[in-house]
Amino acid sequence: MANQEECLTAITTVVERFNAHDVGGKRERIPERSVGCTILDLDVTYRGRLVDGFLVEVAKSPTHQADIRVLCSSDDLVDLVSGDLGFAHAWSSGRVRLDASIRDLIRFRALA
Repeated sequence: MANQEECLTAITTVVERFNAHDVGGKRERIPERSVGCTILDLDVTYRGRLVDGFLVEVAKSPTHQADIRVLCSSDDLVDLVSGDLGFAHAWSSGRVRLDASIRDLIRFRALA
């Protein structure tokens, strides 16, 4: 089981990758949303906000509520970020759960 420090490092990596990703001028189409990642085995949530297409203010949060939320184990989070686990496989096998509106899913898929 990965610890909180390893998970925070993984979350920081995701934020850096997302904010550095060239989306070809599509950032202005990203609406403001709260984004959260709940690490089930550690019972901790990291939450941030999407503002002007960038993830900001990412920190540990006492609430599990977010407009877009990922739920997974600590090991799966670390493996997803390192590339040892593919998101599609993790999602389809139930190792990762994604809670978001269909509209948000379509918007974010279009960014890829």
